[in-house]
Amino acid sequence: MRQSMRLLIPAILLVFVNHLSFGQGNIKIVLLTDSTIFTNYVDLNNQPTSYATIHSKDGSKVSIRGIHHIEGYDQEGKYRYIGVTTFRGRKIFTERIHDGRRVDLYRTEAFTNGWKTNLLWYSKDDSELIKGRFGKLKKDLKDSPEAMKYLRGGSALRYTQYALYVAGAIVLVKTATKEFGEEKSPPGETSGPPIGFFVSAGLIFAPFLINNLKIKQYEKAGRAYDK
Repeated sequence: MRQSMRLLIPAILLVFVNHLSFGQGNIKIVLLTDSTIFTNYVDLNNQPTSYATIHSKDGSKVSIRGIHHIEGYDQEGKYRYIGVTTFRGRKIFTERIHDGRRVDLYRTEAFTNGWKTNLLWYSKDDSELIKGRFGKLKKDLKDSPEAMKYLRGGSALRYTQYALYVAGAIVLVKTATKEFGEEKSPPGETSGPPIGFFVSAGLIFAPFLINNLKIKQYEKAGRAYDK
């Protein structure tokens, strides 16, 4: 069920870094060829394809396929580190939100049908970025009781999401079956959609709101591992 939901609901991916721009040559774009581009302007794009526009708004485009990471200061003077990961078969930018001794955390914000949700990746001991799912995190953080406490909190929210999906689907099917089985209203009479459709919509979309709370718990687990 989880896989079909992911396929049915498209995501617009965004890294909320409008552009990195601070000082002369303070931004580094490290390429997979071990060479480095120095610039004072980078604009990142994740949709529909991922690339970086450098030097100016109308400057050259660098494909994400050749980028290892981007680091530097944004227009407000804040240091940013942008990594590269794979999501649904294609490479995307993701921003590092925690630079730990052993665990680094990365986040990408996504919009799915108007709802903003967070996607989490992590790297342990400088490994490749891994999607922040409960099973993977549990395996890598199991030697930290404090981290596991937060993971269990996230897991509880995860089961709540599943329960709401199932409940919403059941209400939707029952409402639709009842609606199509009833006789149509006489000509000239109109009736609004059954309340069951609104209930099922609420139950199905509530997990998107819960998802951010779950990801917060996973992030706390990663941060706790480094304490």
